[in-house]
Amino acid sequence: MIVTRSGFTQVAANAYAGFGFPAESPSVYEFPMEMFLEDSDLTPINENIDKVVYGLTKWEAEKKEKGLYAPPKVTVEGKDYEEAVANMNFLFLKNLWGDGLPMLPPTEERINWILRGTDLSRDTIVGIGKILPRGGIASVESLAVALAMAGGRPEYLPVLIAAVEAFTQTCTTHGGLNATTCSNVPAFIVNGPVAKQIRLCSGYGLLGPDPRRPANGPIGRAIRIILQSMGGGIAGLGTMAIYGANRWCNMVFAEDEEGIPEGWESVSVERGFPKGSNVVTNHFPQSMINMVSADTGTEEVALAFLHRTAGFMTIPSGNYFSLPRWETGSPGILLLARGTAKGLADQGWSKQDVRQFLWENARIPWDKAVAYGFKGRYKSHGVPEGEPLPISKTPNSLIIAVCGGEQSGHAYFMSNQGHCVTSAEVKLPAEAKWEALLKEAEDDLGPLPAGP
Repeated sequence: MIVTRSGFTQVAANAYAGFGFPAESPSVYEFPMEMFLEDSDLTPINENIDKVVYGLTKWEAEKKEKGLYAPPKVTVEGKDYEEAVANMNFLFLKNLWGDGLPMLPPTEERINWILRGTDLSRDTIVGIGKILPRGGIASVESLAVALAMAGGRPEYLPVLIAAVEAFTQTCTTHGGLNATTCSNVPAFIVNGPVAKQIRLCSGYGLLGPDPRRPANGPIGRAIRIILQSMGGGIAGLGTMAIYGANRWCNMVFAEDEEGIPEGWESVSVERGFPKGSNVVTNHFPQSMINMVSADTGTEEVALAFLHRTAGFMTIPSGNYFSLPRWETGSPGILLLARGTAKGLADQGWSKQDVRQFLWENARIPWDKAVAYGFKGRYKSHGVPEGEPLPISKTPNSLIIAVCGGEQSGHAYFMSNQGHCVTSAEVKLPAEAKWEALLKEAEDDLGPLPAGP
């Protein structure tokens, strides 16, 4: 039985399917949207109580058995290859399989090519196995299909698999994040040699597509396809995100490890992995702010920049203070370019010093917290009334990554939405196989570009 409000039936149906129920329509009743307003008319409940009782006591699913069902293959024709590809894209949009941009045909040949990027069998289940809330099964083959449609390459597949392992960890509650009205967008920070090997950008323009380092876009887009097609996150049906953010390529980027100042550690090392490990770290930001004048050439200038950054971080989003996020999550991800990070280090700031300073100075004063409607958070969070409200329980939860090119001038803050930060190790195929894939990429794309 599904009881929901008007407009949210598909969201509820996705969650229903995610619990393993069959895809057939169950007994459904929609309450009017207006009924959820304060002092609204509640008579629709009484008028339809028999439907609710029936759904809870008598309705049964027609199918009882459990199992995985592979959909049949689709054949698309045209007078030539160009028309066939166009017809495929029209078909995908009609069936809500596409993401609104042109896709490459996920032919058996292309999927097999992508699968060369892993030694795992195609039926291996990745992460928790389900992409929520719909509950599509995350097999290696299904991820390869998404990557093929997104224009990916086989050497991208190990990073995509690790990304799915990271964001499906239980504490992310990714099913809720995939269906929420909030405009979160998954962000993935990649550390280790694999980032440069597959041409993942860590420098200028790293949050968008880059023809010199093209891995960012297809991997991020494949994740969007996975969340949409397997998780049911279709705008206005399965995800009610009011604005939706820049989801078509999400945010998949590398940390500029060569630009990390001496004495600072990479994100992956801070997450507990040995230096040099290939790791993907995930968080779900809800909004992004570009901060100008990120210069740190003198102690005075560096201190002014940190104060401004703390000011940006106190923008009063209620999601900062949701108890699970405050306890175990992160206030967000701060990106510092090489020049900014080096300037701070030269002035004697360790990475932990920066984190501690921002946490101490990004507190909301008591009078402002009351005005913002956050007074109730004090008791639940164990903060004495009258004191400034911290943006997280401890300073260690703030993620700081060095990336964005060799200059300073700008920094970037992505405020939180996800409940926790997760990481997963990238598992590469056998060495000879991996080297062959990298050689093939060099033949196709040319030598690796210099710089971050």
